Amino acid sequence: MSGQTAHETTCDHPTRNMTQRPKTAPDKLQLNALVNIAHPQQDVYTQRRRVTGHHRFRIAEQLLTDHPSGQRLLEVGGGMAEFSTRLRDLGYQVTFVDLNPNNIHNARKLGFESQQIDLNFGLPGIENDQFDAVVMLEVIEHVVNAEHLLSELHRVLKPGGVLVLSTPNFAWWYNRLRVLLGQLSYDEGYHYRFFTRRSMEHKLRGANLSPVSWRFTSPAFVINRLRKVFLRKPRTHFTVPEFTGSLLGQTLFVRAVAAV
Repeated sequence: MSGQTAHETTCDHPTRNMTQRPKTAPDKLQLNALVNIAHPQQDVYTQRRRVTGHHRFRIAEQLLTDHPSGQRLLEVGGGMAEFSTRLRDLGYQVTFVDLNPNNIHNARKLGFESQQIDLNFGLPGIENDQFDAVVMLEVIEHVVNAEHLLSELHRVLKPGGVLVLSTPNFAWWYNRLRVLLGQLSYDEGYHYRFFTRRSMEHKLRGANLSPVSWRFTSPAFVINRLRKVFLRKPRTHFTVPEFTGSLLGQTLFVRAVAAV
């Protein structure tokens, strides 16, 4: 994960042979080249507020297996470990990775095996075929080298293991309207990569991950305004029918299975 020359490692699965880099922490200068520190939403060095009960946790939990007891799960970019805590309560053995050192410190305090990793360089230090499931929510859009990260997720998953991923849907009607008006996506500069259902499916299959289930959610605008003003509660989202998801869904979720 530094700028050093990579070295090759092999594994038992020909499709899983990956280039691994030395497990060294990126210095801040390198990190600034890959993270837009100037963006007002950027929180890679800040102490985040812990938010439980987020809608994305509910959808992701539904997309995971029904019998998690004892299974090993990796949460990638897990923030303040809110969902990791929930998953541990469900019976998963959770490993936590994130870039923010404050998030890593918090996860370790909560008792999670944790690693600070810049995901642009994959998952160095994590061996092949380690996990039954990987969860990565609202992360891939921040990663420049998203294709390599997906290949790394396949590498660390056991054959037949499950990836649950979410990301903003660039084909959402609001983004389409902004483009028609000559504007960029509202989150440009904070997000580096933009995905639709079709493009995400293409990227997943290119990493030997087969999509098997999709969900789409959209913010409840009026309800959210009332919740914020009168209840001071976070936003809520509702699930939209899959056949309308590409247009009406702000966020897409996918469950994919690692090829054997």
